Amino acid sequence: MRVRRGWFATAKADADQLRTVALGGRIGCVSALRRWGVWSGLGDTLHIQVAANAARLRRDAGRSSTSTAQGVWHPSIDPRLTATREMRLAGAGEPIVHWNGLSGTGGLDWIVAPGQALAQALLCQNDEHAIACMDSVPRRGILKRHQEEQVVAELPHRIRGLTTELTPQADSGWESIFITRVRRGGYSVVAEPEIVGVGHLDGIIEDCVGFEVNGLEFHSGPADVLRDTDRVLAAQNLGLPMISVNPQHIHTHWPSTWSTVVRVVEDARALRELRWRQAVTPFETGPAHDSGQN
Repeated sequence: MRVRRGWFATAKADADQLRTVALGGRIGCVSALRRWGVWSGLGDTLHIQVAANAARLRRDAGRSSTSTAQGVWHPSIDPRLTATREMRLAGAGEPIVHWNGLSGTGGLDWIVAPGQALAQALLCQNDEHAIACMDSVPRRGILKRHQEEQVVAELPHRIRGLTTELTPQADSGWESIFITRVRRGGYSVVAEPEIVGVGHLDGIIEDCVGFEVNGLEFHSGPADVLRDTDRVLAAQNLGLPMISVNPQHIHTHWPSTWSTVVRVVEDARALRELRWRQAVTPFETGPAHDSGQN
């Protein structure tokens, strides 16, 4: 089908692709990162990147599309990450347009290069979502860590300062956000520790409370969910208190979730302190006895 002058698409082109080309740009920012399976926040708006001198954009053509095709993943993404998932498309409505360069697309006319998408996405998101995005990019393999650092080095100080809070081991965006909030709340976190008899946990807080973030984003099915539950039970069986949260606990119920985290961690720290004191304090066995008296 003809999308605009000089541009054509097959029936497999999804709505976001058609809207973007019809407007005169390329998919960019968080909308582009989503095509690689990278954490891209919760927004539902299509982000389109156009040339710095672009003018007379067909904004009406970018508002919606009649295509019912499934979202098209970037062809370089690991198919194991997408076997049980559909790519989330944007909602209808006015897209967000970014004016900057469009070079280096890697052979695809409808999407910007990874570095350009990352740079714009970090500027568009708040701190904790930007951190999750930076954690996610190398894990999904679209940029190596040193390439990501080169992109970040060109951004404002607010973004560069967030690199001290990265958790490269975080396996999902929600896990990264949970760890960021716990650390900013004053607790230490070790991410993805391996516990003998348990396996890898998502993390341990203050070396005394484990946690699992049960986002289904990259679970392949019920077997993965069951494996996470098995780890929680195994850790508790070894005496390690566990916290298990879902994305809703982080996104919409954080005050009560944080209150629970604080209670469990403080109780665990108090119990650890009590046990330590009992281990180092000599016990009295009875009143003093003078063996020279009857």
